[in-house]
Amino acid sequence: MVNDTPQTLSFVAFHISDQVDIPRFRADFSATLLHSTSREVFYAVGADGYVHLFNYGVVVVCGLNDAEVTQILNLLSGYSLQPLVERLREDLDVRICPGEPFRFGFDDVAVPELDANGVRVVMRIMARSVAIRYFSGEIEQLLEGLGDMAVQLERTGRLALGKRRIQELIGRALNTHNRIISCVYVFDVSTIVWENQDLERLDTGLTDYFDLPFRQKGISTRLNTIESHIQVFSELSHNRESSRLEWIIILLIAIEVADLFISRLL
Repeated sequence: MVNDTPQTLSFVAFHISDQVDIPRFRADFSATLLHSTSREVFYAVGADGYVHLFNYGVVVVCGLNDAEVTQILNLLSGYSLQPLVERLREDLDVRICPGEPFRFGFDDVAVPELDANGVRVVMRIMARSVAIRYFSGEIEQLLEGLGDMAVQLERTGRLALGKRRIQELIGRALNTHNRIISCVYVFDVSTIVWENQDLERLDTGLTDYFDLPFRQKGISTRLNTIESHIQVFSELSHNRESSRLEWIIILLIAIEVADLFISRLL
């Protein structure tokens, strides 16, 4: 997409669900397919539009009007697994200024040109950004729950939490961790960036613009905190269960001894 006069392309990223059925969508959608893997599909739609869909529940659109965007979102509802109650949205306007250098300032992203591969780079960065925002919220919820349990432990000296609840927390944390790995880190760098210096500059500039390295590091740090909390709570729960089992054994022995003593007296 190259033009001699300045123009602006509007990108919108939506996090719509936990997962999207990419193979089924690819089989049904009739737009021009530009790139496809088992995890993502990238389409040209109409004269100047693009749609990039990722299997972790994110879709990014460009060059579509509001009605067309709504149509895409409605269509995707039939391919979404566990749709979000409230979709997350991020917007970005990219100005195309031929002959001028790349600029990634506050509220001002400008590039000298942007072809389909450049559009794809922008969309991948935006997909990671909105996914990080979603998972940051998921992690905060986990931390709030674990924090309440820690306060209760400090005040009462007891952990009023059953083994099953502990296992549920571990399962949720592991599931969140695995989804973050597949969503945020697998798509760190596209192979097309390695082959083109301008695309690499675009990728690097937008990565810094959205502050992705710092935000990803924050997620990793909080995940480590969650894992530490769960390990401690799991050990406390295990010790509590072991102590309970020991008392049951002692009680059974006491009953056996008492029964033997009574039978001898009789």
